[in-house]
Amino acid sequence: KEQLLQSLGRSFVAGKEQDMDGGSAGRHQPFRSDPRKQARYARFCLAVEGKASASEALQDTGGLSEADRSAELAEFGRVFRMFKQTHPDADVATALDADGSAVGGAAG
Repeated sequence: KEQLLQSLGRSFVAGKEQDMDGGSAGRHQPFRSDPRKQARYARFCLAVEGKASASEALQDTGGLSEADRSAELAEFGRVFRMFKQTHPDADVATALDADGSAVGGAAG
């Protein structure tokens, strides 16, 4: 499994490490095991909600190739939709920043 993931050239987050439904103390941190990816995801969500600049959200490529970045953005879209379907009235900014660090996380 590890060899397969390495051959893909991408860093995937294992499902068991994801908080897909935001159930952990009101947080929505599906990529908490990868803080840089979580920060990119937070900026993506805020841009989708109109609470941040889309161009700023797209600036941090995480060092990924264009194809990998495109796949990551598609993944972010799927995770965001799942969260909103489960929690339609949730304030995304609050859920992302429940511990005070997700929204302003590391840039890369």
